[in-house]
Amino acid sequence: MVIQNREIARYFEQIADYLAIQNANPFRIRAYRNAAEAIERWPVELTKCLKEQGSIPKIPGIGKDLNDKIIKLIKGSGIALLDDLKKKIPSTLLEFLDIAGLGPRRVQALWNKGIKTKEELKIAAKEHKLSELKGFGSDLESKILKSIELGEKYQNRFLLDDAWSFCEEIKKYLLVGMPQVQLLVAGSLRRGKETVGDLDLLAISKNKTNILKRLVEFQKCEKVINYGSKKATIQIQGGMQVDLRLIDSNSSGSALLYFTGSKDHNIALRKIAIQHGFKLSEYGLFKGNVNIASKTEKEIYQSLGMNYIEPELREGRGEVESAIRGDLPQLILQSQIKGDLHVHTVASDGHDSIAQMVVKAKRKGYTYLAITDHSKRTRIAGGLNVDAFKKQYEEIDRLNEIYHPFRILKGVEVDILEDGTLDLPDSFLKDTDLTVCSIHEGFSYSSKKQTQRMIKAMDNRYFNILGHPSGRLIGRREPYDYDFEKILRFALERGIYIELNSQPDRLDINDEQSRMAKSFGVPIVISSDAHSAIELDFIEFGIKQARRGWLEKTDVLNTFSFDQLIRKLNSGR
Repeated sequence: MVIQNREIARYFEQIADYLAIQNANPFRIRAYRNAAEAIERWPVELTKCLKEQGSIPKIPGIGKDLNDKIIKLIKGSGIALLDDLKKKIPSTLLEFLDIAGLGPRRVQALWNKGIKTKEELKIAAKEHKLSELKGFGSDLESKILKSIELGEKYQNRFLLDDAWSFCEEIKKYLLVGMPQVQLLVAGSLRRGKETVGDLDLLAISKNKTNILKRLVEFQKCEKVINYGSKKATIQIQGGMQVDLRLIDSNSSGSALLYFTGSKDHNIALRKIAIQHGFKLSEYGLFKGNVNIASKTEKEIYQSLGMNYIEPELREGRGEVESAIRGDLPQLILQSQIKGDLHVHTVASDGHDSIAQMVVKAKRKGYTYLAITDHSKRTRIAGGLNVDAFKKQYEEIDRLNEIYHPFRILKGVEVDILEDGTLDLPDSFLKDTDLTVCSIHEGFSYSSKKQTQRMIKAMDNRYFNILGHPSGRLIGRREPYDYDFEKILRFALERGIYIELNSQPDRLDINDEQSRMAKSFGVPIVISSDAHSAIELDFIEFGIKQARRGWLEKTDVLNTFSFDQLIRKLNSGR
């Protein structure tokens, strides 16, 4: 079985989690976590290296023991340590670590109490039995219940980046030795939804049985749900369902349109078709028995008297009416992004140096990059004090001479404190090129208090960008309560920008908030919040979210040239 870097990393993360629950040596736990991080961000698939070169490259921080374990995993031998840990500790306890408020020690306490499953935990919390345990209380019980309910809400949903990874792996597998097959991605993945329930693939194939048979023989298939002459459905490792349908090349456009959805969009199209005396289905647009259009989506939209609608807009939110009027937005493209304004380096909680981040940014075609390491309050992320930032800025001056005309901006991600002040003094902030101001604690305030806190911070003349405004972590932490409309009005008044954070578990702001910001005239910054060079590619998920929010090039700050960017940032100061 071919194993990818992200899967190897997850094996190591599992080992670290099991060891943490066992209260093992913290240095040993950290070694496995560091190895997992290093493997996941390694730019080349280690399986490919072993196959082509007979060895895997030396990864910094990974010694011989862990290196040997990687090779065993690639060869399909497994890891004896992990197998042994699984025998000693129920695997269901690992799920507890995703629940807010539960760290390894508390999970161990629950295990000692005989609570081994989420359902048992849920019942114990509802019956207030957890408060009897040392280190637990009624507030924690409530927090645990809310976290479990949030997890249930996103059960069997996958983050956009994971869904794309699964999709690319399956497509690559299916197309090996099948040059006559064309695969099309449909469903919510094509529409760029922030979470995806299953993968919808359409196949145009001359050999109509082989491609379906190949899917059910996929090495990571755990269960064959359906296998017929025109459709196959499987469940792969990790729980995602994959649907593969055979379609005719003559109706590829109508099939792609139908299976891309959304349901609301399709209903709206069918109503328009009826008004024209047509019938629209997955097989085509028909006038009686005559097929008017079916080969391309574009010709179907044109036949219905409207402009082509991009997949990201197909949510039944007025896009059909806009297409009929001819005033759909010209959605932003990734190629229009000139630089990234929120990234971290090894100086705080990142993994790569400034130079490594710059090299990757240049490869992406960027002309500028802002280095925005954490301020001192965020201790867990290795936040910097004023002296450390000044030293970093000296390095940026040196690197700007080396990489000219590429420009590195002196930035900071500065904490918004509980009282609405910023974590660093104005005497320092005035010398930065930009600030990303974010909340990293104090999520439980009332809407009124949280909004007042944010507005007070935004009143600082050196406040440029509001970072990940809602603080949500998809499937793990709900957005905190705040008045987004009020924030937008204040941002417009003060010349402040709102971030669309591209981290796949954030995508914050969401698509509806993006569209609201556009309607208010508040510009957006699409940032990767990258913690390594490879994570600069996360920007593509932010672009998808922006497109779903109807954003155009002129709605986004970092589509402007460096000189325009600096003028706009300084105008707010």
